[in-house]
Amino acid sequence: MTQRERILRYLKENPKGITQADAIKYFGAYRLSDVILKLRRSGYVIETVDEVGKNRYGEPTTYGRYILRGEIAK
Repeated sequence: MTQRERILRYLKENPKGITQADAIKYFGAYRLSDVILKLRRSGYVIETVDEVGKNRYGEPTTYGRYILRGEIAK
C-alpha cells in the first residue's frame, strides 16, 4: 500500500481530517500538501480548514487541516 493510499484511507475513516503533524506521526509523510494535491487531481474533494493552536513556546500559530468532503464522479 502506498503512502497516498494510506492517507486516503485515514481521511475516509476520520471525518475530522488530518494535519501535517498527524501525517508525520502516523505515516512519516513530511509533504502532506503534495499528497493532498495528488488526491485532488485524482478527483477527491478535500477542504483545507485553517486552525489556530500553540507552538512549543506557547505562541499562537496557524496550521491547516485537510478534510475529505467527497469524490467527483469519473
